[in-house]
Amino acid sequence: MFGPRRAAPLFTAARRPLLLLHAGLHKTGTTALQEALAAQQQALLGQGVLFVRAGRPVSAAGQHNLAWQLMRDRRYHSAWGTIDEAAREIAAHGGHAIISAEDFETFLDRPEIFAPLTRHPALAGHEIALLVYLREPCAYLRSLYLELTQAGIAEEARLVISQILAAGHFDLREWRFQFDYARLAARLRRGFPGRVVLRDYQALIGGSSLSDFRHVTGLRLDEFDDKRLNIARAPGDALRDFYAARLALPLTEAQLAQIAALAAALGEQAPGLSAASLARLAARFGPARRSLRRFGVGRDWAVPKAETRPGMTLEALFSFETQCRLMGAEA
Repeated sequence: MFGPRRAAPLFTAARRPLLLLHAGLHKTGTTALQEALAAQQQALLGQGVLFVRAGRPVSAAGQHNLAWQLMRDRRYHSAWGTIDEAAREIAAHGGHAIISAEDFETFLDRPEIFAPLTRHPALAGHEIALLVYLREPCAYLRSLYLELTQAGIAEEARLVISQILAAGHFDLREWRFQFDYARLAARLRRGFPGRVVLRDYQALIGGSSLSDFRHVTGLRLDEFDDKRLNIARAPGDALRDFYAARLALPLTEAQLAQIAALAAALGEQAPGLSAASLARLAARFGPARRSLRRFGVGRDWAVPKAETRPGMTLEALFSFETQCRLMGAEA
């Protein structure tokens, strides 16, 4: 069931031990929240809440390995902790527990994939809740695309936008990034075996994911300096990595100089979407998004302003045409 907008904190309201699954989305302060929870896990235990150890890859604070096991991801490694081990750890603790992994986003539209975890025999005595932070789709797309240049994305921005418009999501290797939030909510309502709480990343209580998480859960957590985790991807770095992946060849000095010139023209401002793309995205997701307002999500979302600098849109910069210019050819 979906929790009301103004409900008692999750751990306060639970009648039985509660397992809280925090599922991102990506680009909603998830890594900072995970690091805050990991840094304060002893303080959490003092409040009767376990931040699960099983499932955390080396040098990661979140339980990503559990999501990877559920989605049969190539990055899964049993040495980092399995679903069985996490379930036994939670059962031995006997109280509330938290698992956080933004890669749960990949199968939020297929909630039956959660079953090996949510229906694990060792967790039969636990209530289950799912917490998801949603971000205005155009802002999410802009931030996500630049971030994915670190993961080797080589598909033109306009084609990514077309896939999102057609399917309501974007797939890259094992990942699925969700944009049709109304459909997502409907599928979770029908298929997730527990309470679902949707939160608005554009309207965080206290101005940060950690503050909002404290409000939703009722936990006492200290402030956490997340500035180093919230640094936006530099456009020049994104362009360099994108074309290195797209061309599958070392970039020449001349190509690097052209990329540097584009980055200089952008300055510190990340490229925005074109007016045409914004209009198409608003038409695709605007009407359905209104159904989310009863959950307190999207009430004040406004379509971002279109990029007005000629040639500086996301679609123009990450494109076949720019590739041709870098290769010294005409499109």
